[in-house]
Amino acid sequence: MRRLWFRSTKRVISISVSDDIADFLSKQQNTSAFVSDLVRKAMVAEEKPVEHAEAPEPAKPQAEWTKEMERLWQKRRYFVARYTDKFSELEDRWLDLHFGDSGYAGEEEEWEKALAELPPEVKEYFNEVLGLSPAGELPNAVLCSYISRVEKEREVEQKESLVDKYGGNPDEVIWHGLTRGDIMRLFQSDKHYTVQDVASELGISYDQAYKHIVPWLKAQGIRIG
Repeated sequence: MRRLWFRSTKRVISISVSDDIADFLSKQQNTSAFVSDLVRKAMVAEEKPVEHAEAPEPAKPQAEWTKEMERLWQKRRYFVARYTDKFSELEDRWLDLHFGDSGYAGEEEEWEKALAELPPEVKEYFNEVLGLSPAGELPNAVLCSYISRVEKEREVEQKESLVDKYGGNPDEVIWHGLTRGDIMRLFQSDKHYTVQDVASELGISYDQAYKHIVPWLKAQGIRIG
């Protein structure tokens, strides 16, 4: 490699080129256009920052699903089926208390009060889950794996609950951005509504409600007339 020097209108520029290019340039009588392009490309290459590939984050260790974890999981399934909403609400409080960041005054007292509404075996279950990690230590891989599965299962359960409640996918768009969930959460099948009620609840005009929403609500079993 050899370094060549070129004078532009305002400054002297140097670039490194291979020997064969340097020899070629030395034999040319008029190299301004060629050199200008060469200099431009060289300057872009020299000024371009070197990109360093970021090291990938190490994969989080995944604990094997043990017999003890499966035993606790079967207990949870029983409680979900037996106590449904009460257990779901209690589990919400438990997750927030031990793994959330709410930390408001009286949180633990509220948890204990809600826990008292269910049999002692439920409290024993939660204590056993916490026992997957040694006392006084941060949650280990085993406990983290179990809680991760609980949270994923809760997402599925909540989705299924909303589908049952609203008669279909709550995110289904019915008209102009209004979803099934947006509409159905405002109306109850055991009540009677007028078209104006529908328009007022949804913030749309009477004509829009009559043409686009009322027929759909009637098909869902909502009484309007």
